[in-house]
Amino acid sequence: RNGPVRLGGLIPNLKMPEIDLPFVEHFAQSIGAPLLPTVVWDPDVKQAERKAQTVLQHAPDSGAGATFRVLADAVWNNQQRVVPTPLDEVAMDEFLRKG
Repeated sequence: RNGPVRLGGLIPNLKMPEIDLPFVEHFAQSIGAPLLPTVVWDPDVKQAERKAQTVLQHAPDSGAGATFRVLADAVWNNQQRVVPTPLDEVAMDEFLRKG
């Protein structure tokens, strides 16, 4: 807890945000970590990976490109740093059962 390393936040990478985001939000709240912008699955990401390019190289004007620009800005300008509260084994088991 006293070391120099801090967490700037969690970056959700979701395929079905309408289902998964509440779970991720609850987890972030449980450990006391902020959420940064969510990355939602997009075919442009897969296509960029296959070409060994970034999304911004492959499809800079796409929705995925916009998402990564917003995320990059959020990470770069994030001033919030926290030491997350770890969940012990019992708390993690309870969290996973309740969601």
